[in-house]
Amino acid sequence: MNIWIEAIRPKTLIASLSPVLIGASLAYAAITSSSAPLANEMHRYLYSDNKLLAGNFYMGPGSVSFLFWVVFLACIIFAVSIQIGTNFANDYIDYIKGVDTKARKGPRRAVQSGLIDVKTMKKATFMIFAISALIGVFLLIIGGWVIGLLALLAIVTGYLYTGGPYPLSYLGLGDLCVLIFFGPVATAGVFYLLTHQISLHVIILGFGPGLMSTALLIMNNIRDYETDKLTMKKSLPVRFGIKFGKWEYSICLILATLVLCYAAFIINIGYFIYAFIIFLIYAAVILKNVRSSFNSSDFEKIFKKTGIMLTFYTITFSILALLHDYQSLPK
Repeated sequence: MNIWIEAIRPKTLIASLSPVLIGASLAYAAITSSSAPLANEMHRYLYSDNKLLAGNFYMGPGSVSFLFWVVFLACIIFAVSIQIGTNFANDYIDYIKGVDTKARKGPRRAVQSGLIDVKTMKKATFMIFAISALIGVFLLIIGGWVIGLLALLAIVTGYLYTGGPYPLSYLGLGDLCVLIFFGPVATAGVFYLLTHQISLHVIILGFGPGLMSTALLIMNNIRDYETDKLTMKKSLPVRFGIKFGKWEYSICLILATLVLCYAAFIINIGYFIYAFIIFLIYAAVILKNVRSSFNSSDFEKIFKKTGIMLTFYTITFSILALLHDYQSLPK
């Protein structure tokens, strides 16, 4: 059982949890704010346009219903299962293609280590994606065909990240996929599922977790530069060099920090300024370490610190979002 937990890579699951928690926090605050325009819009939507869901999310100012929490839990299961399925697929496909060898750095891989055979891991991969698909059908019923299409794209992209004839991670497209699907798509998608409203500001705020998760992936690719280069896995650091990867990582951290600043500006809550300052200082320290690091063991340490930063970013952003009354957040 422990090896399956290790294969899930639990320390990286914050990447899929982050946009869900942030999107749900924004949605909860939007619905429960008595004077919030989104709450009033929610009331009109549920009681005039959708008789099936009428009253199931919105119970009046200051509260949400049981269905809100059901959909929230479904979003968490869907997002986490997508990441686990992607991790499982990555585990056995990279082994088959010879990318994961004894020379690789970082946490061991279950198939490469001989702890789980390829056939078993392959079955587990498709079982996890099947669970994602079932949850996706439920989310389609709640959110409509657009949500269903996004759910399908997320599942397909999760597998094609490493699988298929043209795996995205081997073409250097993994960073873009993580930025989009673990960022604005997931954040705004969860917000829409829980409010049936969409906001440009929520989409922009969604780039925060996406940028942080992309930074996590970039540092992973920098750490694995040598083995990826030998096996022709053309991540962006392999294509353009480690220096490029360091710059890409730095830009992601800086932009994620600016998203906090943007949140402080549009949500108008002083605590976001403090979070921005703390995160800025921590990011500056990490970026200094990045510039002075040149071997995989150093990059592994930065990878772990980036995961801690993403966790701090998620928890802080979610709590501060819940504290806001949404009187000033426009649609």
